[in-house]
Amino acid sequence: MKPCRTALPILAITAAGAPPAWSQDAFSEALGPKTTYGATAVAVDPRNPEVLFAGSDLDGLFTSRDGGASWQAVLMPGFVTSIEVDPGNPDVVYAAADAIYRSLDGGRTWHRADEAPRGPGVEFLQVNPHLPGVVYVGLSSTIHRSTDSGETWRRILQGASMRMLSVDARDAGTLYAAGEGLLKSTDGGDSWVPIEDGIPFQEVREEFEWGELRVTALASDPHQSGVLTAGVTEFGTVADPPGRIYRSTDGGDSWRMISEVGSWLTTMFVDPIHPEMVLVGSGAKGTVLGTFLSTDGGLTWGQIHDAGARQIVDSPAGAGTYFAAMRSGGPHLGVVRIVVSGPTAVRSTGWGSLKALLAPPSSPR
Repeated sequence: MKPCRTALPILAITAAGAPPAWSQDAFSEALGPKTTYGATAVAVDPRNPEVLFAGSDLDGLFTSRDGGASWQAVLMPGFVTSIEVDPGNPDVVYAAADAIYRSLDGGRTWHRADEAPRGPGVEFLQVNPHLPGVVYVGLSSTIHRSTDSGETWRRILQGASMRMLSVDARDAGTLYAAGEGLLKSTDGGDSWVPIEDGIPFQEVREEFEWGELRVTALASDPHQSGVLTAGVTEFGTVADPPGRIYRSTDGGDSWRMISEVGSWLTTMFVDPIHPEMVLVGSGAKGTVLGTFLSTDGGLTWGQIHDAGARQIVDSPAGAGTYFAAMRSGGPHLGVVRIVVSGPTAVRSTGWGSLKALLAPPSSPR
């Protein structure tokens, strides 16, 4: 499969209208697999960027060991919502669909975890990056935790509809859950408190009978404890509500809106090397499809792909390389490799040897 070498110019999409502070191009390559409606989840082995995992909503799970050149299907009924590789033991891989599935050999064989929580659909599965073997699973109104790589589980939250979970950059016991509101735990999930100051959840509920705000994307800064970025979507008020980006620098005690981008935000990713680089996907139900990049921590945005990513992860190959699960934009996309770099680096190294990429200089927020 030949990569697409057409540069997608990044356009300013902010209220202020200020362009990004550095010149950049984005190159993309659709890797597959070919599924009915594209890809819903993606993961990569942190030891080897050639080992990829892709999920779908009808066709199960797929694995590739040659960087996406070929894919092998794994029968897995249900909508594959999450795929997670345990960073402490990358041979352990989890996938969430109608149940929780686990591989102990790097994705070569899979078994259903019969003791894991089950429901009509698993909203999320999240591995604690600081604690090998600690996994969280969210159903429609509960969150469950395993401390032994999925062998046994304990329910740690009930009655709240949370669709994602993020772990603090420095503190393994500080968790943030998001969905129809925002919650925080500082004891690994044993207790939770709401953190909504600055986001008008209640005001929207009171103004619009059928309207509400939901946090549809959430990411913790990978370097600074307590720094969070949330994508908030307003449901039931207008056809294409703008995606609102909120920032907290005090562990969720207070929030402020910093920008708008896209519509119906689906995912958010903060680059672990250059945290001022933030990527979001847009277009779960609206018409504003696309994947957008900010190089200033979410203040300004530019479009780097015309399909909306459902999940974005980075590649162990180096900064500026990402894998995105593209569910919107066509079934031929599947997983897309996106390379963001300065045009000088692209021209001088060529696609095949893009190992050291130009990245924007770090700047204080």
